[in-house]
Amino acid sequence: MNKENEKIAIGILAYNVSKYIDNVLDELQDFNLHIYVINDSSIDGTEKKLEKYKEKSNVTVITNSKNLGAGFSLKKLIKASYENGYTFLIKVDGDGQFKKEDVKKIINLYKENDYEYIRCNRFWSQGIEGDIPKKRLFG
Repeated sequence: MNKENEKIAIGILAYNVSKYIDNVLDELQDFNLHIYVINDSSIDGTEKKLEKYKEKSNVTVITNSKNLGAGFSLKKLIKASYENGYTFLIKVDGDGQFKKEDVKKIINLYKENDYEYIRCNRFWSQGIEGDIPKKRLFG
């Protein structure tokens, strides 16, 4: 499959991630891809930190008027990227648990193969760094 004309974007789910969001966005800027961030009505200062990224031409910030959850927010990210001509969206969380190297691997897998969907799993030995809420780990 020729993927030269395919457009890749990154989507970030952001809910109460003010401690991490700057670092996550700064690292992802290195890929020179369009980045969509959805602020799911954070109450910890995330929205204020995202204000400076609204000026960047390669970042689109979407803010939910109320907390809608990860599933609905992801649906909005997919819709927004698709409506703007992106054919592949890499979803990461705004809490910094996704490694930049892994995003690079996903980009390369997509470009080099005939994949339409790539699903990653961090639930292997040493796959998760930091704390993950028990409800997310169980769910």
